[in-house]
Amino acid sequence: MIYIKRKFALTVLVLYLASVMMGCGLGKTPDPLEHNLDGETEREEEQKEEPVPRRGGELIIPIPPPDTFNPLLTRSRDMINFFGLIFEGLFEYDQNMKPQPCLVESWEVEEEGKLWRFHLRKNIRFHDGSILTGEDVVFTFIALQQGNMDSFFQKGIYDNSKILKIEVDLFDVYTVNVYLSTPINNMLDIMTFPVLPKKIYQSDTLMLERKEDMSFLPIGTGPYKVDEVMLEERWIRLVRNYDWWGKQPYIDSILARIYQDEMQIRQAFRSGEIDLIDITSAITNPYSLDEDTKSYRYLTRNYEFLAFNLEHPILGDVAVRKAIAYALQRKDIIFKVYLNNAETIDVPIPSDSWLYDASSRIYDFEQEKAVKLLEEAGWFDPDGDGIRSKVFDSQTAELKFTILTNGENSIRKDVIELIAQQLQQIGIGVESRIVPWEEFETILKDGDFEAALTGYYLDIFPDLEFMFHSGAIGEGLNNFMRYHDEELDRLIDEASQTYEDNRLVEIYSRIQRRLVDQLPVVSLYFQTASLLISNRVYGVEAPREHNIFRNIEEWYLYP
Repeated sequence: MIYIKRKFALTVLVLYLASVMMGCGLGKTPDPLEHNLDGETEREEEQKEEPVPRRGGELIIPIPPPDTFNPLLTRSRDMINFFGLIFEGLFEYDQNMKPQPCLVESWEVEEEGKLWRFHLRKNIRFHDGSILTGEDVVFTFIALQQGNMDSFFQKGIYDNSKILKIEVDLFDVYTVNVYLSTPINNMLDIMTFPVLPKKIYQSDTLMLERKEDMSFLPIGTGPYKVDEVMLEERWIRLVRNYDWWGKQPYIDSILARIYQDEMQIRQAFRSGEIDLIDITSAITNPYSLDEDTKSYRYLTRNYEFLAFNLEHPILGDVAVRKAIAYALQRKDIIFKVYLNNAETIDVPIPSDSWLYDASSRIYDFEQEKAVKLLEEAGWFDPDGDGIRSKVFDSQTAELKFTILTNGENSIRKDVIELIAQQLQQIGIGVESRIVPWEEFETILKDGDFEAALTGYYLDIFPDLEFMFHSGAIGEGLNNFMRYHDEELDRLIDEASQTYEDNRLVEIYSRIQRRLVDQLPVVSLYFQTASLLISNRVYGVEAPREHNIFRNIEEWYLYP
């Protein structure tokens, strides 16, 4: 995720901002064909068979005004995508968000997970002609480890006490060794950062000094390199890197046109000035743009959920929480509020993750099951007023609660209104409490709430410790639900030190089953986004967040 410190105020604020701030893209996605994000839309399926790939042509894409030409310093989602054409990491994510080798040809894990040896591909050249070595990898890693640049890519590196040392192997300049105090489960994810040439970028201090220097052009190892920069004329041209180690791309060049805002990008796409647009807004229907446009939907890491104060006398009952989960018509919420730009989920792991267990998806709308759970737990409506009640120690308690959310997020206000209507149908009363963000944060920290509608922008590798481990209960920490489960703690602890894929899949499956059984939160959905492509572009496959050009070498153009 955008790097998270374990400080409550900073963590929740950063995650909230990440969930509501979306680069220069426009909107969102097509109708949710449940768990089918990699296929084409119905409109695409009706189109003619794609022509034979051919070389040549120029792809035209939009970018915002660059905040920097350094991939480690940008805070723009769109510039991260753009820099993915120029820079590479030791590993890159496949369509299942699992790290696959990129600049490395092999690696070994020794000393029971405490030593990782990464062997780089030989004779990989930066765009200036210099050879990539372990020195460049170590330089970039340490620059991120300092934490001075507040980089998107410092996740898992900065402030990670388990990383003892990184160094170039004494006997091989193409081997990098990373030493750990204890094993970790996301070592390969950590090594996805873009590698910079040491002799050019020199230090984090120099990079910060030249952050806004647009003459300091980006130099990486990727399939495309900078050819011309004409900021006054508002464009940047990339050309094919003939020294690239991978398969040569079909497309000769990429022209990045600079636009000030979303409306300019929308108009440019409609008029055919650009070939694609990355739609991320939760309130835009991409189908309204062009009926001939190809649309590729993908999941973001924007996760929304309904949290409960588990010390509450009513909501602390898992039967009540399960009844709420079965009573919610989340697809109706997604249709009415998100214009179908989200996908339902029952755990904080998106369905495109290699660690996602599809068997955890159980809480579809079943009103009869919700009513049965409540009645088995002793909740009835004897006076017929529409609100169930139950007697506790000779005192009658009504089944109603208040959902808290932050006023800056208008979408959440609409969601609470629909939740209240849906729960009313099974005899649960819901009121809303809308407060400013700072007050919202304080209330969660103090535990002075009954339920809360909120969200996180999660890391690609699903770290669930910060949210559900009992060690994350307390001031400044993120388990504001006060959830404590010894079995889940044990599983999370075991997963944190497991680096073998098969074992990790097994443990994460057990974690997900535990979460849907105990239901400390009701997971609602992950927001989705769409890459809209003009009908002259072919070969696009399964774009992913922060990597919409994932298989750019296979793209080709027909006029």
